[in-house]
Amino acid sequence: MARSTGLLPRRGVTIDANTVLVGSVLAGTLGRPAETRTGAARILSTRLDAQDVFKVIVYGNASAAGKYTIEVAHVPVGSTVPATYAAAAVVSLKPGYQEIALTGVNVRELARVAGSVTGDVRVMAIRATAGTAGDAPAGVNTIFLDYAS
Repeated sequence: MARSTGLLPRRGVTIDANTVLVGSVLAGTLGRPAETRTGAARILSTRLDAQDVFKVIVYGNASAAGKYTIEVAHVPVGSTVPATYAAAAVVSLKPGYQEIALTGVNVRELARVAGSVTGDVRVMAIRATAGTAGDAPAGVNTIFLDYAS
């Protein structure tokens, strides 16, 4: 949501260590160690398909370049193993701030088709797959989800 704080517009987003896909995460409570995430698959504690709209937020430094593919997957009830991943968005890295809006309806359908799901679709797995060769990520980049605003 845009907010006016003086002369320049500002963006307010929620950053949660659980939703960081690419970038550094500091050590946290309950013994969570500091780590640098590279886009590996994450099982979330919330269902992306239940969100009206959620955003993939991307920050890049002055030398940011390359691409990441954001992929989502269904996770069956009682399992921690996601089904087949489906591409939901391709992020072209660049300096500055980007928001990519995705809807729960769209990611539900993508995950349903990719995983051949016939029952309830639970989109709880997400990953960011780095581009290769000329599309390999460069610079310092952070990619995370915002589904609170």
